[in-house]
Amino acid sequence: MHTCDRRSPRAWIEKNHPAFLIDDGFTEEDTIWKPGVRETYDEHVKRTTELLDDIFENESSTFISATTHSGAIMSIFRVTGYQEIPVAAGAIFPLLVKAERVI
Repeated sequence: MHTCDRRSPRAWIEKNHPAFLIDDGFTEEDTIWKPGVRETYDEHVKRTTELLDDIFENESSTFISATTHSGAIMSIFRVTGYQEIPVAAGAIFPLLVKAERVI
């Protein structure tokens, strides 16, 4: 079920995309994907929130580009409070997210 959602093994990614920087915690196999189980929208939103929190907490780059699928874009809309616009598969949607640290 939805094998397109399963990511490639880490070794395959490293071999085919040697310029990619991969986090130490990135597992060899996809530990999130489960056969026969589809992630709910709310689960995706939770995971997207954790991702953005991690980026804003740990990334020092001024600009970060993310290339992802329409489901993830919809999840980013929800997390950032942006208007949820349906995004067709294969479409391009530029979205700038500006974060400010509040102390």
